[in-house]
Amino acid sequence: MLNRVAVGFFNYGPAKRDFSYNWIKTLRLRLKHYRETHNTENLIDVANYAMLEFLYPIDRRAFFEATDKSGSPGAILTSGRVVHGKDEL
Repeated sequence: MLNRVAVGFFNYGPAKRDFSYNWIKTLRLRLKHYRETHNTENLIDVANYAMLEFLYPIDRRAFFEATDKSGSPGAILTSGRVVHGKDEL
């Protein structure tokens, strides 16, 4: 992931609070491309764009608040069921 960010620096310039990039839309584009090609390189990009949105949020309402599992939307199992912790498995 770090290597991809370093290469991105030379291709796109420094990742800073630059409102010309929409990290979330780009993340979704890379996730779509992964689903079409199955190339896991795109998943590294998805993770990096998520990190960039965390560091330099485009959404001006963005904030960080640590929550426990009661505040989490959960995880989706392959069966489609949503769980909120190992006790629900």
